[in-house]
Amino acid sequence: MPSVVWQSARKRSEHLGVAVRGLQLTSALLLELAVFAAFAYWGWTVHWAVGIAAFAVVTVAWGLFLSPKAKFPLPTPAKLTAKAFVFAGAAFALVATGATVLGLVFGALLVVLLVSEAVWPWAHLA
Repeated sequence: MPSVVWQSARKRSEHLGVAVRGLQLTSALLLELAVFAAFAYWGWTVHWAVGIAAFAVVTVAWGLFLSPKAKFPLPTPAKLTAKAFVFAGAAFALVATGATVLGLVFGALLVVLLVSEAVWPWAHLA
C-alpha cells in the first residue's frame, strides 16, 4: 500500500512540474514579446527610426544571448542578471513614455517571472 501512495504522489508532483513549466514558458514568451514592444514604443515616441532600431537591437541581442536556444548562451547567473537589466530597461522605458502604472505593473510581473525562473529553473522541470 505505501508504494501505491508514493507512486500517486510522485505522479502528482510530475504533473505539477509540467504545469509550472508550461505556465513559466507561456508567461515568459508573453513578457518577452512585451519587452520588445516596450522598447519599440519608447523609441517610436522619440522618432520612428529609433523605434525600429530599438526593437531590432533588443530582439537580436535577446536571440543571441538570452533566448532558450541562444547562439551564445550565458551561464545561469549571468543570464538572470542580463534579463533583469533588459526587463528593468523595458519597465523604465514605459515609465519614460508616461505609462507609469503600466511600467510598474510590468516591472512587478517581470520580477515574479525572474524569481520563478531562479527557484524553478526550466531545465530541471520535466
